[in-house]
Amino acid sequence: DPAGTPLFELITDAAGTFTVPDELAVGYYDIYITKFGYLASQTLYFLLYGANDPTFALVQAPSGVLTGTVTSAEDGSFLDATIGVYRTDTGEQYDEVATDPETGIYTTGALPYFAYNVIVRSYRFVPQSLAVTVASASENIDFALEPTNGDLLIIDDNPRHEMVQHPAKLGKHDQPLAEAYAAPAARSASQIQADLEELGYTTTTESIGNTDPATWGIYDLVIVASGDNTGTLNTAIMGQLVGHVVTGGKLLIEGGEVAYDHQNDTVFAQTVLHIDDWNHDSSGSLTVADPTHYVMSVPNVINGPIALSYNGYGDADAVTVAGDAARVGSWTSYPSDGSVVAYDANPAPEGGQIVFFAFNYNALATGEREGLLHNAVNWLITPEFGNSSIAGAVDLAGESDDSGVLVHLMPADVTVVTNEAGTFLFDGLFATDYHLTATKEGWTGAAVDIALGQDEQLTGVEMTLYPILSAEFCDAPALDIPDNSPEGVDALLDVALAATVGGVEVYLDISHTYIGDLVIDLISPDGTTVRLHNNQGGAGQDIVGWYPLELLPYHSLDAFIGEEAQGTWRLHLVDAGPWDAGTLNEWCLRFSYIGGGATAVGDEAELPAVLSLDGNFPNPFNPMTTIRFSVPVAQQIQLAVFDLRGQRITTLIDRQVAAGHHTVTWTGRDDHGRQVSSGTYFYRMVAPGKTLTSKMLLLK
Repeated sequence: DPAGTPLFELITDAAGTFTVPDELAVGYYDIYITKFGYLASQTLYFLLYGANDPTFALVQAPSGVLTGTVTSAEDGSFLDATIGVYRTDTGEQYDEVATDPETGIYTTGALPYFAYNVIVRSYRFVPQSLAVTVASASENIDFALEPTNGDLLIIDDNPRHEMVQHPAKLGKHDQPLAEAYAAPAARSASQIQADLEELGYTTTTESIGNTDPATWGIYDLVIVASGDNTGTLNTAIMGQLVGHVVTGGKLLIEGGEVAYDHQNDTVFAQTVLHIDDWNHDSSGSLTVADPTHYVMSVPNVINGPIALSYNGYGDADAVTVAGDAARVGSWTSYPSDGSVVAYDANPAPEGGQIVFFAFNYNALATGEREGLLHNAVNWLITPEFGNSSIAGAVDLAGESDDSGVLVHLMPADVTVVTNEAGTFLFDGLFATDYHLTATKEGWTGAAVDIALGQDEQLTGVEMTLYPILSAEFCDAPALDIPDNSPEGVDALLDVALAATVGGVEVYLDISHTYIGDLVIDLISPDGTTVRLHNNQGGAGQDIVGWYPLELLPYHSLDAFIGEEAQGTWRLHLVDAGPWDAGTLNEWCLRFSYIGGGATAVGDEAELPAVLSLDGNFPNPFNPMTTIRFSVPVAQQIQLAVFDLRGQRITTLIDRQVAAGHHTVTWTGRDDHGRQVSSGTYFYRMVAPGKTLTSKMLLLK
């Protein structure tokens, strides 16, 4: 308004439309409109009495490139470095390029005029971050990086008080395993920090309560140090660590009670710790199980055994190592169990992704533990390069410009943004299984799984994205709602849209003297019923607004996802109490659906041979992902989403499904329409006689 007070902020839909929820006084207003990649607009607008339907046009922002050289601050030599460009408003990576190692020169792709954070990384050099505003066709910025053995983040999970009371330890069936004891807090984080700095590494220490996962990517390695803490980690950090390693992050996790505390959390135990089970506590001294492994041999040869001073059950865990990891350290008393677990996502032996120390670092003998720590860190931060590559193109259906698609390769955790031709290239890869995803805002995702061979130069990988469109249908019936009538009244809306529902929003304008009497259901042409309103509210209120954007539906509208929009939709209104009256003035349905000829059901000419849950794409995702499944014969299917604790978040499908290949979209909302938080989720499909489960990662 003229006083400069913000009155509202809205996000347009895919068609560019918006509706201000509240009435505003007639007069002049400043309208500010922003969208990344476009010039910000400020318009002085006079709001007339009644309905106003203005159209505002944004001009695409000009773009420029960043170019320059990256050198060593120590001797001026040219560096083989990566330059990541991140938007300051969302933190998203917009571009990443590499220098020419012979000249140190880099040049980014076209960047819309905007403010960015630029992070430059090179092996054994301290990463450098710089705020850069692109405001011309070419910005020249040189970087000189300081050398280091590695830039490491240590997350401190140790108690802060001096003396810690450790309660009695119980087994799986509440049988006593160890007596309660009190001991001085063994802050392994500070000792690990001191030893690493002595070895020439740069360290930053944060407490478990204030670390920010968004910053972990600027470090060569994340170390979580629990020491002898017997109440290790928490749900939040566990989910963040799962997300970190799923996206390729490097991790050293240490602690003598971590395995016992989290052995029953299947996702964390298998994805982060890479163990199948916890077995016991006091197990003797640490021994070398695999003397050829880099963690036991490079750059220090560990002969063992290394004595461990056992002061309580917080000092050591003996574990069963998962089949996808290596048992490189063991125990003198239990030689078949693990003390040091190493996980490597690729076949190259000189580097890896995760090391788990199943003991309190402070309890190991000084003069010997430092060499083991040095080896583990060196193995984790050593870069590895293969001789294989993947190249291809992404097609934006119906568009001549295929640029701006983010292509993400896992488990390598590298990304590129497509150019106008939609092409992408990932080189320096190892022979292993990869998952490739392509995403762009306003478009469906695409994914492909690739088994890449040794020295294979794979080309011709193609993915197609389709636009996510929307269509709106409205009626203003001025329909009276019968008072105290269990039968209620129906309003019908014919939807002429031959598309599969990807999402539904409902607008209601109902005047009523006591809305607490109302029960309102929406019924699809397929007969699916979703309750929007269930006797909430009271007198002096009307129901006006969009579900679930402004109003919270009683049940989730995601129940309609995957159905056909075409047909007659029914709004059933019941006034279940006496003495009040009301009118349905207007109602609307807004559908999101996939354009460009894509449908939610694949080609059924080739029916699947077996029931299968075929994965979701994109994964990770934000906030929408598409789950694929195949049904060999028509049968009852229930597909639901669960969190890490096993609690059901929402049910996506619970009905008879025809034979064929199907997809269903989850928008990251629970049964009440609320957006869920970042983290790992499971989706489970239940059919007669069979249950299938898979996992997905929501990252914001």
